[in-house]
Amino acid sequence: MKTFNKLALLVTVALLTFACSSQMKLINSSVVPAATGSVKVKQDKNKNYGIEVEVRNLAQPDQLTPSRSHYVVWMDAQNVSAKKLGLMRISSKGLKGSLSTVSAQEPKKIFITAEKDEDVRYPSSFVVFSTDK
Repeated sequence: MKTFNKLALLVTVALLTFACSSQMKLINSSVVPAATGSVKVKQDKNKNYGIEVEVRNLAQPDQLTPSRSHYVVWMDAQNVSAKKLGLMRISSKGLKGSLSTVSAQEPKKIFITAEKDEDVRYPSSFVVFSTDK
């Protein structure tokens, strides 16, 4: 009976863990054809959403055509369009970038734009990644 209880508890914890988190694939644009990325979203005990964005093989923004200065991560949520989540810095080694943040709203879509200025309030049309949702 003890073994059954432990197994039931383990299955319940696993289901809760997977039910509260999701992974979305970032679809790259023709601007950055070799780049890949993903987004992980996990709801915490306070009903906030932890958002982890990771990209690989992404060129420095100044190497794009036309040249840009920054990558900015945005999200769309229910009743909220284009909320700025933050800047993504790309390492010169390995061309990897990441952003970790928390949101009170559940993201419906995550997208990354290349921008001339880091203080932008609205995304440009220069989208380099977007989730498929």
